[in-house]
Amino acid sequence: MRLYELTSMFNELFDTFESIDEWEPEQNEQGLYVDENGDTRTVPEEYIESVRNDLREAWFANLTCIEEDFDDKAVQLALYVKSLNAEAEAIKAEKLALEQRQRSKVRRAERITEYIKTNMQAIGREYIEDRRVKISLKLNPVSVALSNEKEFIEYLKQNEPSLLRTKYEVDKTAVKNALKSGEDLPGAALVRIETVKIKYGGRHNGII
Repeated sequence: MRLYELTSMFNELFDTFESIDEWEPEQNEQGLYVDENGDTRTVPEEYIESVRNDLREAWFANLTCIEEDFDDKAVQLALYVKSLNAEAEAIKAEKLALEQRQRSKVRRAERITEYIKTNMQAIGREYIEDRRVKISLKLNPVSVALSNEKEFIEYLKQNEPSLLRTKYEVDKTAVKNALKSGEDLPGAALVRIETVKIKYGGRHNGII
């Protein structure tokens, strides 16, 4: 049984708790108690309370059973989370190693390509052809080269601001402080999100 199914059983069980205090034997249209044969009969209040107590005991027994199943499922899922996080860390480490290898290969390819270009320019060679590869020098479209981008940005701020692109970002800290002070900001609200902490061997290894 899945955890969400146990949660649904929890909810259904708690929904039935109040009905126990309202339980009474079956009644006819006149409000008289009837037995399984449809005959009217008198039912002592002690009997009704006894049945209610039995229902309460059964209710708590079901609750205990569901709680044990729920706890066991939750523990198993938490251990699965631990396994997934360990796999994720291993994949992350492998990914970083592969990214480093990729960058190294790209840089090496770029250096060799630049080396070929420099030497072709030095001897005035613009084209080399082989059955496996064709190498040629060509002029790319005109582009902008910046010797120092940060300094150039400062220059544009002072002299040519229209040449700059503006990127807007929400300062969430400032927005939070404004909301706390009572300011009304449509589309923004203060929220507190509940998280789940999973602790393994004395350490918090998972936060959801």
